[in-house]
Amino acid sequence: MNFIKISKVIAKAGTYNLSPPITLNIKKDEVCYIAEYPKFNMYLCGRSIQDLRNDFDIEIEFLYENYALCDDDLLTPGAIELKNALLKQIQFVPN
Repeated sequence: MNFIKISKVIAKAGTYNLSPPITLNIKKDEVCYIAEYPKFNMYLCGRSIQDLRNDFDIEIEFLYENYALCDDDLLTPGAIELKNALLKQIQFVPN
């Protein structure tokens, strides 16, 4: 089994620092590499490990922008739990 440890995601708007870093355990099936991070409801699939990493970066940016920055009044209880998990583990530093 392969794994990657991710402590930083660099995006156009800035950098997402992950503390503690996220370790993704990677499995390979017949078609793609698969990883999941249930704490953030993330399930990833890519034709290569680099594709998987790229999808992870896109997903972190999406989750942060659409949950961590969202007003609690607009979120379900489950979405608020996700928001709190994101805010606890990710610090965004704008460019």
